Amino acid sequence: VYAGRLEEAQKRVGALLHMSRELDSRGVCHELVLVGDGPASAMVRERARAMGSVTVLSPLPPDRVLALFGAADLTVLASRHEGLSVSVLEAMSRGCVPVITRTDSGASELVEDGVSGLLVEVPEDADDAGAGAAMAAAVRRAAGGLGALSRGAHARATQMFSTTVQLNALESLLD
Repeated sequence: VYAGRLEEAQKRVGALLHMSRELDSRGVCHELVLVGDGPASAMVRERARAMGSVTVLSPLPPDRVLALFGAADLTVLASRHEGLSVSVLEAMSRGCVPVITRTDSGASELVEDGVSGLLVEVPEDADDAGAGAAMAAAVRRAAGGLGALSRGAHARATQMFSTTVQLNALESLLD
């Protein structure tokens, strides 16, 4: 599942379509669900029509997105740069394993590589095909250890961002 803005400059959503094609070409059974809207929506919807493994959904209410994360094995994010990703954090809280590009910003700090998800090495200037191939390879690696990665994702989200942790941090700040 990818939930977010459908655009290319930052989010690189076209790479996710290439990822799905790569997985298909290697015989990896999967379904990619893209949830969102944005400047690349028309392109994504047009390309996805020819791809049996890809579903594109318009923006959904938060409870429906959380339900998708709860039912999915992985969440994918191929961003060139990314702050603290709320959608990745929400996915992790449901045990949905993040497979995300390593960036110099917040999203990469959410994931302990190999423990609570996978960080994918993709140069910022990589084209969609190259980024998609790297993402597909990471998805295949993640599939071999989903149980442990899922538990790790949930634990990391809870340890870093639970209500109790946030209230304690706020209380400390106010003191």
